[in-house]
Amino acid sequence: SGNLRGVAGTDADEAWPVARGDGRPDMDNIETMRAEKCWDREKILEHKKCLDWMLEACPERNSRTGRCVALQELLMRKCREGGPLSKVACKLAKAVGLDV
Repeated sequence: SGNLRGVAGTDADEAWPVARGDGRPDMDNIETMRAEKCWDREKILEHKKCLDWMLEACPERNSRTGRCVALQELLMRKCREGGPLSKVACKLAKAVGLDV
């Protein structure tokens, strides 16, 4: 597993990959709303504040709406696709221990 310190400004580690029903406690209503609002951003991978928060919060708590799993899938997909965000997505995915 990786550590995001210096990558995205968080200390998230060792709890990725995430999955629905994996035993993480649920986010509270405010955190769930924040995850939704962050996910709704057009370019979440370019929004440092949201990305940092989700990468730190998701391994610890379940969004209840699938946004944490979706973020994980987005990182893996963008890493594999190539393109302008591929390098960032790969670096983040590897930092949190995802197999890309």
